[in-house]
Order: sequence, then structure tokens, then C-alpha cells
Amino acid sequence: MPPQFSRTIWIPKKSNPKALRSRTNVIQVALNGTPSQEVLAQLEQAKKENKEKASYTLDQLISRSSRFVAKFPCANVKVESIMHKLGVPGEVLEKHMLSVYPIIHHMCLNLLVDFLQYKKLHGSSIEKSLYASMDILAFVDRLLKRRPMSFLGANDRYLLPPPHRKRGSGGFEAVGTTREKHPLSLVNYLSYDEMKVSALLSMSSWSCFINNGRRKNYGALDARGTFEEEGVIVGQVGARLKRERVMEYADCVVTSSQNRPELGYGNTKSPHINYVWGKFWGGPLPTYRDANAVLQMQPHEHQSSPFEYAAFGGNSIFNITVYKKRIAITAEILLCEANSRAQACGKKAYVHVVGLGLGVWRAFEEQDELFIEAWGDALRNLNRLTHIAYVDFSYIGCSSMYGTLHNEKFPGSDVVIRFSKRNLHDKVPHGCILVCNYAWDGNSLPGNEFWMDKLCSTGDSAAACSSCIAELHNHHINPAVSGQALRVAVKEGRVITWAEYAKRESFRKYRESSDSGNSKSSSSSKDQNESSVTSISVKHHVSSKRSSVPEASAAAPPKKKIKIDRKSFSK
Repeated sequence: MPPQFSRTIWIPKKSNPKALRSRTNVIQVALNGTPSQEVLAQLEQAKKENKEKASYTLDQLISRSSRFVAKFPCANVKVESIMHKLGVPGEVLEKHMLSVYPIIHHMCLNLLVDFLQYKKLHGSSIEKSLYASMDILAFVDRLLKRRPMSFLGANDRYLLPPPHRKRGSGGFEAVGTTREKHPLSLVNYLSYDEMKVSALLSMSSWSCFINNGRRKNYGALDARGTFEEEGVIVGQVGARLKRERVMEYADCVVTSSQNRPELGYGNTKSPHINYVWGKFWGGPLPTYRDANAVLQMQPHEHQSSPFEYAAFGGNSIFNITVYKKRIAITAEILLCEANSRAQACGKKAYVHVVGLGLGVWRAFEEQDELFIEAWGDALRNLNRLTHIAYVDFSYIGCSSMYGTLHNEKFPGSDVVIRFSKRNLHDKVPHGCILVCNYAWDGNSLPGNEFWMDKLCSTGDSAAACSSCIAELHNHHINPAVSGQALRVAVKEGRVITWAEYAKRESFRKYRESSDSGNSKSSSSSKDQNESSVTSISVKHHVSSKRSSVPEASAAAPPKKKIKIDRKSFSK
């Protein structure tokens, strides 16, 4: 039985007072699910076709970086510079280079398959042609590589990489349709539908840091010993809630102009991409009328709705449940990744969390509280986070998580929750590794504005000026960035390779079908000769239980006491 938590009630700041303060049906989200047969079939086929893993060297990365046509606005973050100026050994930098991989939440694999199947059946002629033979891994590879260098602003300003090398704004809404115009075509770049999927991916690696990661660091070389000089950095994407009918706005924000049956909302019978997303989130995306009706219900009637709503900004409605699930996906990925990276080096993780989507993309002021609430749900949902010491929410407007205050342990765990204004690469307690995330984008290279010479405008450009992500997470430069490197975040609190995931889930399904078959066989035999079979059935049942290994325990690491200096970090 999971622990019960009291909810913190807060006073809204600049929004509709009905938005969140009077919530009566708080739904705590849980990201559970099993892969479909199609997911496993595609991954098993990929295992058969998988070629021997290519080996890459640091020299290759340096060579590719020198040939990269785009100018680096800050040379201090290049690995070659770090090797020569800071004296970091080449073998360390090569390990960082090879440590990179994209991560997906296990729950999202079914979405990838459903998305591809929908496009193959109901997409445009351009989409049907492109996706015809595409599988999960090829799709992930495409999501990572078919991007502009920069993509930002309400009017979609962009900077295209070589060979196009073009600046412009707008036009991405037409990508994948008969209205697309070269070079903004589906063969070259992601469509808006794809961006929404790519926003669910994360990118992780070890990296050197050259300063403390403050917003206005401009790539300066800070004094050694005043910040963490090495750690794990993870690119993640927040929810974009500023543009109607696209990205997370289409799922989280309910308006009378957008949420209509003819646009794919409600129990519509016509094929629509919104059906795929509704299936993913746990119910049909509502019409405005349906969502408004739930808001008018009495508290005891809310149980009939799969979603929790709140009114905001006049006549708009916010789908709290979908938003929290969206944030919980990135939260669980980061927690699993931190736990795995820390376990691998025999230490504990200090997890630095930035407010993804809580800047210009936010819908309303109180969103910080829902963001933190989703993180609390993620901590409750995951098992075995034995290698996480702290989760620090930096510059996020909250002071508690389900009643857990600053520097207190989250109930049912040894994870200490902190609310701070620390910089991205500030020092962490002895015995910990730093695992930090930065605000990536679902349609840009890491750094985004960095490539437009905007070095301090956002968190992603600041991260690119303080770490090696502009090279290490960049597929143009680091050949190790690919769909084949995909890792899967699983409920046991770790990340595993896609091949390992396929193997264990296929075995689990085999055991389930085997147990089901044995159960039916026993039932049939019992009908024929109940008295003579009873003892045999009991023996078989006991035998099955003895040979059944819980999937989590098979991967459970040996427990190891790690000493953390909490005194130096308790203020």
C-alpha cells in the first residue's frame, strides 16, 4: 500500500483563483503499462538485424567538429580546447563521448508504434511514403537527426544546418503535407506531429564542466575547485503551452475554439492523430463541452472522468492529469538515469532539476505547483531508487512537495528534497555525483539559441556555454548519437538497453502465457477428474512459484553502504 500524502494548498498569484486552489479530486498519476506485441516484434527483429556495434574515437569527434560548418560561438566548450587548456586526459573525454545515449520512458514505446501505424494508414501521401518501412529505432534516429540547429519563439524562428544554412521563420506547420516547401520538407525536417513525440526523448552523457553553469556564464573558465568539473548532463524538453492545436497545448489546454469533435476531440469516429494521444494519456481528449461539464460536477461525481481539470485564464480549461503525466515522464527518466549512473560508479546522485517549460512556455502562474506534484508522483511510482541522495529543484516557485519541506526526506524513501537557487554545476556533497538536466527542445540541436550567438538568453544556451553538450549531444559531431543507442527507463528505477528491455519483456510475456496455459489445462483436467488431479495441480502450482523469479529482483544490485556528507550541505 503506497503511503498517503497530504496536499499543500496554495494561493494563486496572477491567475483565475478557481484554477487550482479549490481542487477536490486530486489525481496522483502513475505511469504503468506493458509493451504491445508489435513493440516487442519490432525490437526482436532489430536484434536480429543489428550489426556489430561501431567503435568511435575522440579523434573522430574532434575531426568532425573541425569540419562542422557552423561556427562555435564559444570555443572553450569544445573537447579539444578542454584537453589542451584544462589538461583533461583524452581517455576521459573519449569516455564522455561514448557515454551518450537517448532515453525513452518504457510507456512511450507503444506510442511510437501507434504513431507510426496511424501515419502509415491515415497520414498524407508524403507521410505514408516516408514511414512505409520505418520501425521504432529508425523513427527515434530520425527524431534525433532531422532538426534545425535552432528553433525558437512564437513565430518559429529557425536556423537550418548545412547544406541549407538558412535563417527564417514559420513554415513548419506545412511539413509533411502537400503544402510543404523545400527545404522545409518531411524528408529533411520533423513535422509538428513528430516534434510532439521527439519532446518525450531525453539525451544523456557524462561531460566536463568549465564553470558553475550560471545563466550568464558566457563560456567563461571559472577557477578550478569552485564548481563540479565533471558530471552527468541530461537534455529534456518541457511542455510547450503557447501555440493552439500543436505540441502539448493540444492535449493540456482545453478551449472552445480548439476542442471540437471535427478537430478530433471527444469520442469521434473519424481517424485523427488525437485518438493516438488520447489512448496514450488514458482517455479520449475531451471536447470543451465535456471538460466544462466535469468542472460543473459535484466532487463525488468527478470519479467518472479520467482527467482532472481546472479553469484558468478566463474561459480556458487546463487538463491537469495530462500535464502531470507529461512532466512525470521526464521526471522518471531523469530519476532512472541518475540512479543508474550513480550505481555504475558506486556513488549517490545529487539530482539538479530545472523548471522545464516553466518559462515562456507556461500556461499560468501556478504551474510550478503541478510540476512539483508530478515529480512527487514519479518518486512514488518508481522502485529501488537506492542511489539517489538528493533531488534539488532550482529556481522553481515552490517550498514543499506533498507536504515534504526543504531538506526533508520524501516519504517512503531516503531521497532528500531541496528547493534552492543553485547554479547548474555548483558543488555537491562528498560521495555524490552531479546529475543535472537542461532545457532542450524537441526540434533543435542541443544549445538551441547558442547557435544563433545568444549565449545567455535561455537555460539551454547557458548549458551549452558551461558543458560539452554542443559537441557530445550533437549527431553532426558525435557519431555515437543514434537511435541504435536507445535506452529505456523502467519502473525498477534504472535505464537499460532496448535489446535488454526486449529480452526481459518477451520472457515475461512468455511466462504469463505459459502460466495462463497451465491454468487452463489444470482447470480442464479438474473438470474431467477433480479428485485425482487436485494433488497434481497443487504440486505444479508450488513448482511454478519456486521457479518464478520476480523481474525486478533479477536486476537488483547488491546493497552497498555509501557515505554521504550531509552536514556540509544541510543549510
